Amino acid sequence: MTAIATSLVTAQVSKRLANDTVLRPFLVYVRLPANLPHSQSTVPLSISVSVTEQPLSYFCPSVQTAFPDEDSSLSTKQTDIFFEEWSDVYDGAQDSPAEFENIPIPFLPLPKRFDFSKTSDWAPLAAKIHGWLLTSVPTISQQWTWGCDAFWLAFTAAYPNFPRGQWPKIDPRIPLEGQIAQQWLEQVFESDATNQLEDNRTEFLGGRWNEFCCHASLFFPHRIVQE
Repeated sequence: MTAIATSLVTAQVSKRLANDTVLRPFLVYVRLPANLPHSQSTVPLSISVSVTEQPLSYFCPSVQTAFPDEDSSLSTKQTDIFFEEWSDVYDGAQDSPAEFENIPIPFLPLPKRFDFSKTSDWAPLAAKIHGWLLTSVPTISQQWTWGCDAFWLAFTAAYPNFPRGQWPKIDPRIPLEGQIAQQWLEQVFESDATNQLEDNRTEFLGGRWNEFCCHASLFFPHRIVQE
């Protein structure tokens, strides 16, 4: 059984730039009262951040962990250090949004011959996105999160049995995270998911195509396929 605790937080605006609004980082303190066997020294946790409303621009949250001194709460000093460290990275990335605005997207538009009903057409698209992420996109940019989701959309369309079956090696720098990846893992590990997919391959790829088009429009507001 999985124990889940949730809390609704309203992020506050820190400052407004010419083309962007910067939200202030905030600190979350999680208490974990538990009785563990002496042989167990660690407990794996999954911490996620979700947005309850569709943001105006692509939302790219980041999570950083810090551990207080044992048997104590986070002190004022530790809290100040936390925000100072985040401010250096956060302000540096947000003060110059123009630095990331003009990152080319070489895999769009797609060629005329692209056929979304063929997994063989999705495979080279996934490979192009994979290479683009690793060579051209800073991980602190919004395009990185957008690109990772685009990659998993294309990759799972190309290899619909993933993580079963055969599929090309994925660079570990591209995380199996985010809404697209998590939804896929939940779906594929259902007991009869593989059989259903084989029976409805055309329907599945059509749905993947619709998702990809909607997702691509966030950073590519043009025709997805060449005229």
